[in-house]
Amino acid sequence: MFENVHKEFRELVDTLIECFCADANIPIQQLREELKNTKPDQLTVHQKTSLEPVVAAENFNVFVPMMMRKNVELQLQALQMIEFMCGLIPSVLQIEEGESFKNKAKVISPEETERYVLIAVMR
Repeated sequence: MFENVHKEFRELVDTLIECFCADANIPIQQLREELKNTKPDQLTVHQKTSLEPVVAAENFNVFVPMMMRKNVELQLQALQMIEFMCGLIPSVLQIEEGESFKNKAKVISPEETERYVLIAVMR
C-alpha cells in the first residue's frame, strides 16, 4: 500500500520538476547533474528542506519519515484552527474584561463551527 503512495508521489514530483524545467528553459538532464554535483554540506537548512521531497521521491526510506512528519504538522494545524475557531486560545491572546473587539462574544453552534473549520481547511 505505502509503495503505491510512494509511486504516485514520485510521479507527481517528476511532473512538477518537468514543468519547472520547461518554464525555466532548463534541460532536465542539466538539473539532474547540478543536483548530483551539489554537496549536502554546502546546502543551507532551507535548501535541504526544499529538496527533501525530491530526495523522498527517489528514496522510500526518506519518504516515510517525511510523510509521518507532514501528517503530524497537519494534525497540529487542524488543532490550532479548531482552537481558534472555537475560541479556545491561550489566555495571553484572549481579550480581557473591559476591552472591546468587534468579533468577541460571537457564540456559534458546533455545526457552524465545524462548517467554518471545513471551509478553512479546504482553502
